[in-house]
Formats: sequence, structure tokens, C-alpha cells
Amino acid sequence: MTAPGYLTYGGYPRDYVPPTFQRRKVNGKDVYAVPIYKLPAPQIEIVLPNDYRGPVRITRKFPNRWLQDEPGKRVFEITASAQGDVNIDASPLLYRINDWNFRERFEGGPPGTFRFRYASGREIPRTSASTFSRLKAHAMLAAQPALRYPPAMRDSPRFQAMIERDKEREKIAATRRAPTPRPPEFGVDFITSDVGLPWAEPPQKRSLFVVGGEQEMLRFYETYMPPPFQRFAQTRPTTGPTIIKDSDQFEKVWNLR
Repeated sequence: MTAPGYLTYGGYPRDYVPPTFQRRKVNGKDVYAVPIYKLPAPQIEIVLPNDYRGPVRITRKFPNRWLQDEPGKRVFEITASAQGDVNIDASPLLYRINDWNFRERFEGGPPGTFRFRYASGREIPRTSASTFSRLKAHAMLAAQPALRYPPAMRDSPRFQAMIERDKEREKIAATRRAPTPRPPEFGVDFITSDVGLPWAEPPQKRSLFVVGGEQEMLRFYETYMPPPFQRFAQTRPTTGPTIIKDSDQFEKVWNLR
């Protein structure tokens, strides 16, 4: 749903109609009035205790109202608990913010997003957990190409030949590709949310961010999304890689402290 000068809205599934949608009759047909909002896009500013490092767990619950505070407001300051927990009664204006837009790779996309600062006023910059993980994986695979293969395959003569071939390819690739820029050593990044489908919005959304340096980022990011060679290392020789439900992984990382 689009209109000039208003925020775009993607809609809800048919079997769930939010209470803020008002049912009406137009030309003899049952329709719903859908709230849409004028630009600019909103921002949620999370205020954390000074020097806080660790998870920031944001829960947005959907109340039965259209307005968030007063009409026209677009910057909303929310104070986190000492443990980094944030609870927001979010009208559609804030409920519809897509937390995925926070990630660095989505810069230049829709501006509605989250910002983080300390109580002192110092803003917390963005960093990139996925880049830290990718750099770590590249370094480990360059040093140990055998990690690309499950343990049961590594002793096979065929795969030994493939490992040697990969060593040579990695040497050539390293001389040709531009090095991946390292993200800021300290900052905040989005890790995951419990919204499995972009069009199926439940009455509650949970989003997990992390504030810290490389080690904090890797601890949370790789708990949710282990590198392939890590999954192989934990796999029994007679089986394929373990399939883990996204919902189980979300709960595991959400409760990580």
C-alpha cells in the first residue's frame, strides 16, 4: 500500500486482522480502514546505561491504538533496563519498522530504524557481527582448507586431492580479491528477530541487538548462525549436518547472557 508523502505499508495475512483496522462498508462491500503515516519515517532511540555491553532485547507489543504519543512525532526515546531489556507498546508506526534495515548492508534503504546511545548522550556506532564472522571464517579456511569438509570425508584420497586443489585456489584468490574492510572494533549490530515471514506479523515482535566488540559480536552471532565448518565438526560421520529449527536457535540466542 503506497501513497505520495506517506510511509509504505505491506499488509497483514487474511487470517489475522489487527484490532486497529476499522471495519467499514464502501459501495456495499466490507472493507477495513488501514492506518498509514506521513513521512518522515520514525526512529526508535534506545538509551542504555553508561558503558553497557551485551545483548539488547527489544520486545514490541501491538496495542489497540493508532497513535504513538502525539500526532506527527517521529523520534521515540526508550530507556533500557540495567540488563538491556526494552519493552515497547508499539502502535503501527513503530511496530512496522523492519529491524533488518539496521544492518550495514542495508544502509541506503528505508530510513525507519533503531538508534542506540548511552545515558550520557554518547551515540553507539554501528558495527557488523556478520563481517567479523566472515573474516574469522576466511582466515581459518585459508589456514585449514580441510575444514570445508565433514570429518568422515577428510581421510578419503579423493577429498585429500580436493583439499590440495583448494589450497592452491585460495592462494590465487587471496592475491586477486580486495581485502574485506574491518568494521569498527566497538559498536552495536542487529543479530536476529523472531519474525519468520515478512508478511506474517504476530501481535508481538522480539529483536536482538548486541553492544560490544568483536568477541561479544561473535559469541551471539555464531550461536545463532554457526559457521559451516563448525557445524561439520559437530556432525557424526554417518549423518549429514544437523538441521536446527530457526525458532529453537532464536530462543537459544535470545536467552544467552
